[in-house]
Amino acid sequence: MYIICGKTDMRKGIDGLATLIQDSFELDPYGDSIFLFSGWSKDRYKCLYFDGDGFAMLYKRLDGGKLHY
Repeated sequence: MYIICGKTDMRKGIDGLATLIQDSFELDPYGDSIFLFSGWSKDRYKCLYFDGDGFAMLYKRLDGGKLHY
C-alpha cells in the first residue's frame, strides 16, 4: 500500500491517477499495490488498484470528520 503524500486533484479519474503514479512516482500502477490519494479539503480520498482484469477505484467522502496526517 502506498499513501501518496500531498494534495491530489480529486477531479482526476482512473487514467489520470495511473499516469500520476507512473510519471511522478515512477511506480507501476499495474502491480500488486494499492494507492491512496487525499484531496485538498482532507475529507475525501480515492483508492486505486489493479485487480488483474482492470482498475478499481474507491472514492470516500467523510461526513463530519477529516483525515489527519
